[in-house]
Amino acid sequence: MERIKIILLLTVLLFAAADDCRRAKISNSIILLGIMSSGYLRCFLLNESIPSFLADLILPTVILFGFYIAGGLGAGDLKLISVVGSFVGFEITLYVIFFAGIFALLLSGVFKITGRKYSRIRLALPIMIGTFIGAVFM
Repeated sequence: MERIKIILLLTVLLFAAADDCRRAKISNSIILLGIMSSGYLRCFLLNESIPSFLADLILPTVILFGFYIAGGLGAGDLKLISVVGSFVGFEITLYVIFFAGIFALLLSGVFKITGRKYSRIRLALPIMIGTFIGAVFM
């Protein structure tokens, strides 16, 4: 069941990354699909408690809200990290945030070296890669 959970999460993240790259936004319908899927998996199929699911959904938002207020993180990225938390739990989400940040820094360095000018890096792809690293190797 753990593999199904990770595959479903990576599928949601793939749609979010494609949407983010194409429209520079992450659709709320993708976020809602991720929340509903993880809620169904965790609460009904795996018989986990609803308060545990809600805590894993809300804690990443609480922790990263300051970055959103400061403008370092978009609303869609914040909601997407919460979806990751709802699937894999809060502890793994911290690893995902760390690995996504490292990948975003590397991507920023590549843009700087190649001379491409981007005012903002689309973070859905680094979040997806950070999730893959965090969920598979942690």
